[in-house]
Amino acid sequence: ATALDRHAQTRPMTERPAIYAHVAARMHAELAADPGSIPAGYWVVAAARASGDLDTAWSAAAAAWIRAALGRDRGVILRGDLDRLVVQAIIPERAARLSPKDSSVAVAGLLSEWEAFKAEWTR
Repeated sequence: ATALDRHAQTRPMTERPAIYAHVAARMHAELAADPGSIPAGYWVVAAARASGDLDTAWSAAAAAWIRAALGRDRGVILRGDLDRLVVQAIIPERAARLSPKDSSVAVAGLLSEWEAFKAEWTR
């Protein structure tokens, strides 16, 4: 997935969604075989975000957060990576789409929603 991500970043924006769709399909297959897969859990979210599908990225991050408890480390690594991806990329990008002129209120709301979700689903 990392190699395909690097390749996608060298391609025009119009070509990237197909590359990330391939990554997502491979990662979904991996999750079917191993629901606790750390790389697959992360890359499903990252591929959706990189292809511009922020709603799917948000939902996939929530699903990956929940499944993370199935991992060998009980989700420590994946949850840290997901939290950074959501807070640093997905939330600001979603907020900018929701409120293009002043996204600070949307960022605060989405961050609050994410924190509440994490509190509910962290064991």
